[in-house]
Amino acid sequence: MKKILAILLIISASGLKAQHADSSRFFYEATFNKGVGFELQDIAYNWQGFPTSELLYYSFGGGTGLDARVGVNLFSGFSLSADGSYRLVYISKAQNFGSSKNKSRATIAHKMVGGSLHYTLRSKNEEIWLTGATFNAGPDYYFEGTLKQKKNSTDLDDIIYPETMGFHLEAMMSFDLFPESDIEMLFGMKYRYVQFEAEGDPDKEALKKVDGQGIDFRVGIRGSL
Repeated sequence: MKKILAILLIISASGLKAQHADSSRFFYEATFNKGVGFELQDIAYNWQGFPTSELLYYSFGGGTGLDARVGVNLFSGFSLSADGSYRLVYISKAQNFGSSKNKSRATIAHKMVGGSLHYTLRSKNEEIWLTGATFNAGPDYYFEGTLKQKKNSTDLDDIIYPETMGFHLEAMMSFDLFPESDIEMLFGMKYRYVQFEAEGDPDKEALKKVDGQGIDFRVGIRGSL
């Protein structure tokens, strides 16, 4: 976090201005995300051939995701976008011991749509390798998700989490990737806030209300349409 803030300060010191610097009014972004959640859940795994067991940990706010957005540049560095995201949370451990097999697993997929208000600072210096920084925030709508679990080769009952709302805050730095094609490389971080509440009463009380907050580390591209 300190390194990112330091780089943003370097950009500012090099001379930034808020402006409409894109060659087209419309833009797209595609990013790959690796998330770290704030709250851990667990599922038991018993070793075969050994009188020991362990807990496999996962987080609703973690996982691996793909984001896409299409936006329109407005004025003075401001823009709006429509966002879509798919995130998979998955943990698994399996073991073969002679003719016996054992496996524990937990997985849930989050599907989201939302929107963002962006503010972009562009560099005045065309020779600088950092082309600017973008900050955005907006609401997220999470579709229904289902937690599927297998505990020591036994399938547990699915737990359904209905639709809910959340929001995000994001900071991204942009770098020239293919200047002639007006395509930039993006690096940054995204904070996500969301709370999930299960339908019914799960056997495990900790899965009734789940904290889905997390931090994403993001890499992607931005281009003009």
